[in-house]
Amino acid sequence: MRKPVVLFLPLVVVMVFSASFAPFPRAARAQGEAGVQHGMRVLSLRLSGAGKMLDLRYDVTDAASAGEILNKGTRAYLVHDNTGAVLGVPSMGKVGRLQQTRNPPLPGPVYFMIFENLRSLAKKGDTLTLVIGDVYFEGLKVE
Repeated sequence: MRKPVVLFLPLVVVMVFSASFAPFPRAARAQGEAGVQHGMRVLSLRLSGAGKMLDLRYDVTDAASAGEILNKGTRAYLVHDNTGAVLGVPSMGKVGRLQQTRNPPLPGPVYFMIFENLRSLAKKGDTLTLVIGDVYFEGLKVE
C-alpha cells in the first residue's frame, strides 16, 4: 500500500519545481542597462519558495563573452547592498548546484540560477549585486 505513495511524491515534487522554473516572458523584464554586460543580460530577480530562495533569470547576448564567466568552475553569489550579506547558490546532494550551466552558452534560451535566502534577508524592492567571478552586475532589484 505504501508503494503508490512513494511513487506519487516524486511526481508532485517534479510538478512543483517545473512550475517554478517555467520561462519568463522576454518582454521588457530586463533590469535596465545595469543588467547587460559580458554577453549576459539579467532578465529578472524574483523571490521564490515562500521567500526562502531568489530566482535569477538571464539570457545570453554574446556567447563568446558569456562563455568566459558562465562555466562550472565560476561561483556566482548575490550581495545584499544594504547589509552586505552574501547569498550563494545552494548545492543539493543528488542534483548538484542549482545553477544552469552550458558550455558554451547559447543565445536564445533563458537560463536560471537559484540563490538561498533562508533568513529572508532579501525582500521585494531590495537592491542586490550579482557577482560571477570578477564580474559585478550592480543595482538588481528584487521583484
